[in-house]
Amino acid sequence: MVAQRIREGRVNRYTGVKTRSVGEIVFHNVINLFNVANILLALLVILVGSVKNALFMGVVISNSLMGIIQEIKAKRETDKLSLLVAKKARALRSGRETEIDIQDIVIDDVLHLCSGDQIPVDGMVVRGECEVNEALLTGEAEPRLVNVGCNLLSGSFLVAGECWMQVTAIRGDAYAARITDRAKVTKKPNSEIQKTLNLILKIALCVIPVLGGALFLKQYLNGDGSLGEYVVTTVAAVIGMIPSGLVLLSTMVLCVGVLRLARKRTLVQEYACIETLARVDVLCLDKTGTITQGTMRCVELIPQGVDEGEARQMAADFAHLSEDDNATLQAIRVAFPGGMGEKTGQIPFSSRRKFSAVEYAGGSLYLGAGEVLCPGEGEKWKVYYAQGKRVLVLCRSSAPLTGYSLTEKPVPVATLILEDVIRDTAPDTLAAFRRDGVEIKVISGDQADSVSAVAKRAGVESKGCVDLAGGRENLERLAEENTVFGRVSPEDKFELVRALKKNHTVAMVGDGVNDVLALREADCSVAMAAGSEAARNVSQIVLLDSDFAGMVDVVAEGRRAINNVERSSALYLGKTVYTALLTLILIFAADFYPFQPVQMTLISVFTIGVPSVILGLEPNRDRIRGRFIENVARKALPAAVLLLANILTAILLGGALGYTDALRSTMTVFAAGGAGLTILFYTAMPMNWLRGGLTLAMGVGFYGCAILLRDFLSLTPLGIQELVILGSMLTLSVVLFPALSGPMGKRSLHNNE
Repeated sequence: MVAQRIREGRVNRYTGVKTRSVGEIVFHNVINLFNVANILLALLVILVGSVKNALFMGVVISNSLMGIIQEIKAKRETDKLSLLVAKKARALRSGRETEIDIQDIVIDDVLHLCSGDQIPVDGMVVRGECEVNEALLTGEAEPRLVNVGCNLLSGSFLVAGECWMQVTAIRGDAYAARITDRAKVTKKPNSEIQKTLNLILKIALCVIPVLGGALFLKQYLNGDGSLGEYVVTTVAAVIGMIPSGLVLLSTMVLCVGVLRLARKRTLVQEYACIETLARVDVLCLDKTGTITQGTMRCVELIPQGVDEGEARQMAADFAHLSEDDNATLQAIRVAFPGGMGEKTGQIPFSSRRKFSAVEYAGGSLYLGAGEVLCPGEGEKWKVYYAQGKRVLVLCRSSAPLTGYSLTEKPVPVATLILEDVIRDTAPDTLAAFRRDGVEIKVISGDQADSVSAVAKRAGVESKGCVDLAGGRENLERLAEENTVFGRVSPEDKFELVRALKKNHTVAMVGDGVNDVLALREADCSVAMAAGSEAARNVSQIVLLDSDFAGMVDVVAEGRRAINNVERSSALYLGKTVYTALLTLILIFAADFYPFQPVQMTLISVFTIGVPSVILGLEPNRDRIRGRFIENVARKALPAAVLLLANILTAILLGGALGYTDALRSTMTVFAAGGAGLTILFYTAMPMNWLRGGLTLAMGVGFYGCAILLRDFLSLTPLGIQELVILGSMLTLSVVLFPALSGPMGKRSLHNNE
């Protein structure tokens, strides 16, 4: 049957979000607005016979190649890691249960679904009973009870029980293909960098044609040179105003971040979420599976009304009869083997009910939270909660199960004391977040005092703990004032994250079905690969080693990316602003434009291009402060003012001293280069061997090329007088730039360590 369905084309071909193809990567890195503009400008200078002034295309080509190489590397690593968390399904094939890829599901397949599984295609229940959460589809968080004959929609997930479902719709006909995947494609992180770059590009598109056209007309109508000279100087002005390398640099830095994280077995499913991580100041953790190993051990059994042997046997019977396979049941099975009996009914565990039950010939057994099964008796368990232990009550009843709720108060027969196993890496990981200024919030469905004790054992510095079992009043205040939250339902997690987002940038780490709503709501969502499929599918980042310690690398990579893009953006925008202002001034001034494209290329390569790439890939763990556009402006504007002042000084002094236009142009190139190197020096502060070596190498490179390639760069020899003037200007630049930057600008320049 399966082979026939495949031949008929009635097989699921999962069309989830994928990385761009190599062709698309090449296209987007080569064919973009600024590259096209640079190509047209290069053709103009070539057509007027000045081939050397098209040298700036070398920088454009180099930037594009670096962007292509890094993005392809990131794509390959991402695709490779995606295979490790690829969606799977359990299908009945030839009478046996077989694990298959979701894309291999065919119409009429029978799939086995368990608690935590996301439903991959549409179907109808043919066996079993379960609870389904359709919150990702409808927004309604209340689970829906389904049994034989009920329909299941792809994109929802099981929160309790298990069932067998016959497939009725696949591919584009399935609900997930029409709704869930489309929503996942269009929902992107709120990228402040992208918004700022888009704003800069829009402004550039409006300003560059106007200033470039006005400069050309001014020279053509009022000058006494040739058409070729006017074209060359206009092109020099225009390429100085184009921040084309900035867009490619930001893409490259993010791709390198993805690549570095992939090598640390961290799958980034949305590139832009790396930026969001840089701004995270609150990290919400689900206790189980993150701070703890996700395993438990039963450390004590306290009989109630029966002897210890009978209590142990009932615990073993419950573990034997229950089909739940969570950490609690695994610990009980290890502690109490040898269960007996045949199950005739079951209420699977769910975080909403906080209990599970089994029915057999002797009646019913219940296991769950004491405040649910034995309300009013919580005082006697406080001593265990204070030690971070978990308390479960085992009860029995002679009545059969009816539905999924308690019909009568069962009789307690034993109290089981369990404890979580803390991850070895948790204390060091949490300490690292404290040093980075990230506040930790621990959220759990367990009792608040117990969670607080576990968190304390792991090294969490708690401001207070609160139990949300009583309701969500004043949740925003509670979220700010407390660190540990207990008895939290999936909806409570969602509301907590939403409340925290009002004043913070929030990341959520989880691994279970009960974390899905909170993961979806968080600014940045991180899932454990060993957790539920539903959690992995809605998360932007997946930790393949399922170790919370990997989050330190993730946050550090995010901060490196945004800090370095911010720093490099200031270099590019400083050039754009001073070139635009210089062009505007010279449109109205009776003077010539001092640069040729080849000279602008020399300045850009050694003061912006090479340094921005090297500094953009440097480690940087600083906490992000302020808005991106404001931080960039505080760095770029003083840089633009210094460059413009040096250039105008060189032009005016040269005119006053009777220098030729060629000599004034040479003076201007050296003045701009010296100012650019000064800005690079302060941008690289505080110095280390890499930054110091980079600054020195760029200085040697700039002045060396200016001297050795003098004729090619259309520069003239300088005399003693000109060298003294330039030396004085360079000295003044080094002394005055910190003062020009001001306290805010200076602080932003020195946040790179």
